[in-house]
Amino acid sequence: ESQIVTDLGGEVLGDNIEDCTVLVTDKIRRTTKFLCMVAKGVPIVCPAWITQSKAAGAFLDPWQYILKDEENEKRFGMKLEITLMQAVRKPLLASLTMHVTKKVTPPPDQFKEIIECGGGTYLSSPPAAPGEGIYVISCPEDKAALTKLRRSGLSIMEKEFILSGILK
Repeated sequence: ESQIVTDLGGEVLGDNIEDCTVLVTDKIRRTTKFLCMVAKGVPIVCPAWITQSKAAGAFLDPWQYILKDEENEKRFGMKLEITLMQAVRKPLLASLTMHVTKKVTPPPDQFKEIIECGGGTYLSSPPAAPGEGIYVISCPEDKAALTKLRRSGLSIMEKEFILSGILK
């Protein structure tokens, strides 16, 4: 499939999410790359897009090949096509500012990618004060930091706030 993409004038980017304009996959996954593409509103297509494009001799409209994964759409309570269209209209995390504590998994650097792809602002240090749209993503393993952050009145959320929230 990589050769077909190249033959049609495209480029396979691997882990380079910044320049990705279409993501090809066979199912919904909760990987950093997948969540970033959802957050950016990048078309996520089934592999048939590549084979059909090859037959046509040019890349076809990816929006006509949006991945259908009924099992995982039901599991995550979402419709991928609707979520992608919402992200195209307005970044899913616009107006949100977030800090992620050290022991959250996936690690903070991956959350940073997801948050920024979704139009949010990532803070490498905890926010100085609470405010509208300001959140700290944390986990029980960060208990010491969590106690201090809670005392300061910050809104503390679990990782699913982002990981599941983007898919809905």
